[in-house]
Amino acid sequence: MSGNIDVLIRNKEAELQPLLSRMEEIRLRFVDDVTRFASEWYEEKAKEYVTKKPEVTLNLGKEKLAQMKVQINELMRNASKIVNASLNDPEVWWHKTPHIKRVPCSL
Repeated sequence: MSGNIDVLIRNKEAELQPLLSRMEEIRLRFVDDVTRFASEWYEEKAKEYVTKKPEVTLNLGKEKLAQMKVQINELMRNASKIVNASLNDPEVWWHKTPHIKRVPCSL
């Protein structure tokens, strides 16, 4: 009997594999899209801050503004690292660590 169960499990795992592969493709695309979004968002927010708060930016002076620009560029360059630090946890993605709910069997 356990041989039949093993075969059934292998068959179901084989059925599940294409879905898991597709989920991984989607995950990778999502991480890439979020990385691109984050990089653009940092730049957009910095420009927005400079234009909406001119009194603050004018008081910073050239040196501080140049330093801020360097830091923003650093954020944009590191967007991939920042996003991956958040989204590379396997617990975030079901297909990376599928949790199968086991139903007690009363044979």
